[in-house]
Amino acid sequence: MAIQTVKYLTSCLLPCYASFPAEVVLCITSSKIAPTLCPDDVAEETYARRTIEATLTLSSKEKSSCNQCLYSYTFTYDDEQLLDGEVLYAADISGVFCKDCFTKWVEDLVGNEPFFTDNGDGTLTYTSPHGCTFTFNGTVP
Repeated sequence: MAIQTVKYLTSCLLPCYASFPAEVVLCITSSKIAPTLCPDDVAEETYARRTIEATLTLSSKEKSSCNQCLYSYTFTYDDEQLLDGEVLYAADISGVFCKDCFTKWVEDLVGNEPFFTDNGDGTLTYTSPHGCTFTFNGTVP
């Protein structure tokens, strides 16, 4: 695990522009992102992602040569989110958003991965995306 830095220039003002450090999500256009392991203890299946988590550590307002207002953002990220040997460049970033109130609302709405637990006594316990548990008779297929 190594923390890396990438600088990104855009005309978009982020709501967390002046909040340091601020949690953000970077949308990545390249295939540099490491596959994520599914939360299943048995099979080692993975799925592809198109975003990584990062931290906004610095921002500034600049003017382009055409007198357009631009914002410079410096992000840090854990390089374990990328494939081995890959480095993130500004050109790899297609967008960014702050992990703010809206993000928390979506995370609350979606919840976590649901799963079944075999209790070993002929019953199964289902844990819903929001952590609610339901136990019933049956076995894991």
